[in-house]
Amino acid sequence: NLVSNAIKYTEEGEVNIHADAVPLAGGMVELHIAISDTSIGIDNSELPHLFEAFTQADIVNRQFYQGTGLGLAIVRRLLDAMNGEIEVTSAVGEGTLFEITLVLESGNAEQAIETSEEPVVQHRMANVRVLVVDDNKVNRYFLERLLTSYEALVTTAEDGVMATRVARPEQFDIVLMDIHMPRMNGIEASHNIRTIPGYENVPIFALSADAVSRDDVRKAGRARE
Repeated sequence: NLVSNAIKYTEEGEVNIHADAVPLAGGMVELHIAISDTSIGIDNSELPHLFEAFTQADIVNRQFYQGTGLGLAIVRRLLDAMNGEIEVTSAVGEGTLFEITLVLESGNAEQAIETSEEPVVQHRMANVRVLVVDDNKVNRYFLERLLTSYEALVTTAEDGVMATRVARPEQFDIVLMDIHMPRMNGIEASHNIRTIPGYENVPIFALSADAVSRDDVRKAGRARE
């Protein structure tokens, strides 16, 4: 979630991820993870409420940048469950830094769980026709690369208008739909796709970094979060 938000809100510049582990006594290690970006930033007055559920950060140009919804609240709860800590510093127009600290038991290669060299997902996704809809070209690129590696047949669209056009002559098995896009958002696009014959029961999964109301999901015509 933290990396996804950093990529989504950084139009230019860079996103950096740094991790290091400090050995402690008793076979424990202190893990430090830092995620920094050159995004639009968050006003200092919003930082104390950033990890509250359904909070929308007061960030520049809400038309293109939506709030954090449940994502950061879940991050905080997961870290609390692991007795971890998270800190955030940000400056509007400069960027944001999230720092995570966790104390974990040290492991070794012998303790690692054996895994198959060929993921089960790859066989299940082979020849599955997937429509990826996202206005962020970086997100489209990574989703296409990931799904293609599992032998899925991927088509991408940059907004809801293009998605509706692409869906009419084609028949996709799954649709991955970003919610916040220009021209036509994901809710409206999902509703339009549902009206196309053959798409009544096709799974449409919402891709969003923030909270989506149940009413909006219903309006989309059984689109699935």
